[in-house]
Amino acid sequence: MSIWITSIEGGPDHPRLGQRKPFLETPFITILPTFSPDGRWIAYTSGEPGRTGLWVRPFPGPGGQWQIDSTARFALWSRNGHELFFIVDGRLKVAGYTTKGDSFVAGKPQVWSEKRLLDLGSPPAFTYDLSPDSNRIAAVMYPNGTADDKPITHVSLLLNFFDELRRRVPAR
Repeated sequence: MSIWITSIEGGPDHPRLGQRKPFLETPFITILPTFSPDGRWIAYTSGEPGRTGLWVRPFPGPGGQWQIDSTARFALWSRNGHELFFIVDGRLKVAGYTTKGDSFVAGKPQVWSEKRLLDLGSPPAFTYDLSPDSNRIAAVMYPNGTADDKPITHVSLLLNFFDELRRRVPAR
């Protein structure tokens, strides 16, 4: 699976996708691309044997590529342009980074939180996001904030939702 890019054309009232073109072509699963705040870098997850994990490369290229972690997924760039957040084994990690010209230097990944985030399985889905100032994180956690992946033992269904809503919140 390749990563493709396209421009957004037209005005804000009528945007449309422009001509698409491949950015990274590979026969291996390559998913979850995300742009850095300045638009100069793309982080993505690669499933290529011997090159798995989280990678960063310059946009629009050409240039090098840098592996951040061999098992990481779900990368998000901090809005301040100094950190890259990602998930490893359900735990949120962060790596500081610096750039100089076409060179990207990532610091050693550090555990940001020991609490495990919920893994929604396949297809992959982000279960966290950063606030605009990168000082807070919204995350989907396991029940009661535990790290236990408890099996589902029952399902609740609410029938006639709108009837129940009208009963609880009468129209004015």
